[in-house]
Amino acid sequence: MKFNKKYGVDRLISQETLEILSGYAWPGNVRQLENVIERLVITTDSIIHPRDLPDLIHQHTKERLPDPPFSSLDEALREVERQMVVRSYQKCGSSRKVAADLNVSQTRASRLIRKYCGHRADSE
Repeated sequence: MKFNKKYGVDRLISQETLEILSGYAWPGNVRQLENVIERLVITTDSIIHPRDLPDLIHQHTKERLPDPPFSSLDEALREVERQMVVRSYQKCGSSRKVAADLNVSQTRASRLIRKYCGHRADSE
């Protein structure tokens, strides 16, 4: 690290701190980043932790959302539908009760049970 050499120290940056730094927008670009790193190298001991970062960085760090596990909205909706139908059928055991539980018609509940549970449901 450039500033370790300049100040004759051996500071490390924790992984969590690196993630926070990489999530920050850096409106001042590289110069702002260098100033923050230099100040951290001077003012911290051995490992630079998130608590050492300026409040401004914590306040403006971009929220990073994880990549969705589905390739499309339709795929995600089908999976949620499947989970709801299977869970409801396991709990209720009949298409009539599933229909009431999911607030759909009994015909639709029967069709969904066949689709996701692989068998005909008793209407009970």
